Amino acid sequence: DTLKLIPSTVSKIIVGSHYPVICSDFKSGKNAFLQVMTKYNVTNCCYGHLHGEAQAGAITGKHNGIEFQFISGDFCNFEPQKVMEV
Repeated sequence: DTLKLIPSTVSKIIVGSHYPVICSDFKSGKNAFLQVMTKYNVTNCCYGHLHGEAQAGAITGKHNGIEFQFISGDFCNFEPQKVMEV
């Protein structure tokens, strides 16, 4: 677990994933990725991979205390996206 190495003084943790960590039919508490991110107090998760019609199923917003942001290049017109305020 790389997340174990993060000092407790860090207040914001961003996870980046190529693939969606959650999807429209996820069940809270049964998703291993979501469990690990919740355990280590991840604040933000950015992901992509969904293209075309699949983009309609992208999950965004706050779930289990984590802000999810869908940032697939074609969805965002290949423009940089703000992940969080610093």
